[in-house]
Amino acid sequence: MPLCHYRLQGYVQALRRCGIMVDPQYIARGDFTFEAGSKAMQQLLDLPQPPTAVFCHSDVMALGALSQAKRQGLKVPGRPFHNRF
Repeated sequence: MPLCHYRLQGYVQALRRCGIMVDPQYIARGDFTFEAGSKAMQQLLDLPQPPTAVFCHSDVMALGALSQAKRQGLKVPGRPFHNRF
């Protein structure tokens, strides 16, 4: 099974452990490209209640998502993060 499926399973399990219902509209899929990240972010931002945080499977998708968020005028925190575990 591809790593992305394990990450999605982990996300779903974490929500369920916290008693949070999984809402499929907050799961945007893509093909790991910059464009897919941008498109996925726009899809999420178009929701009636857009998310206040997102995570991406790849750095390239994250760059696309960040770029789209900034194009929409969102202030993206500049704090560094560590994406290794």
